[in-house]
Amino acid sequence: MAEMDTDRQIETLEAELEDARAEINQLRLQLHVFTSTDAITGLANRNGLLDSLQGAIDRQQRMSEPYCVVFLRFPQLAGLFEAHHEDDYEEAVRHLGAIVAAGLRTVDRVGRLDETTFVAVLTNCPGEHISIVIERSLSSIRALPLSVGAAEYALDPAVVALLSGDEVAAGAEVVLSRGMQLIAEAAVGEDLVIGL
Repeated sequence: MAEMDTDRQIETLEAELEDARAEINQLRLQLHVFTSTDAITGLANRNGLLDSLQGAIDRQQRMSEPYCVVFLRFPQLAGLFEAHHEDDYEEAVRHLGAIVAAGLRTVDRVGRLDETTFVAVLTNCPGEHISIVIERSLSSIRALPLSVGAAEYALDPAVVALLSGDEVAAGAEVVLSRGMQLIAEAAVGEDLVIGL
């Protein structure tokens, strides 16, 4: 009799645990969809990047300030979450985000677009300055391997930079979508600078 009660308690607790996990996943999804901050890095997420990009487009329209959007894709990050302890993975991604941000000015905004891609929105950045920014960022990134737990990974990202032209872009969503398409097709170690 006591054994049946224990089995029922275990089943009840397992069901409650499953419900709690589903609720946590739902809340994480809402957090990702409705906020502008990436939960792992504290940098901007897709929403935050769209806000920053729209701000740069607005400044270009009002004050003719050029801007640039730099996409850095690290294919080496794909699958690391499954291969390592969650805390080690998150610490490594936070560290990489900090390295990407460290090479930029405080007025620039950096965000994490997805598992492998970081994006920087550079305000008031003339086209002739972008190669300096990219070289400085890549030097920092390539200086040391990324440590995830006991493993180390050499990082060599694909880079795509979109430069604003004289005409105002259609909107932040269009610019972000174009960059996402180009970075998905870019080869590792390739640096592309393209006008909008």
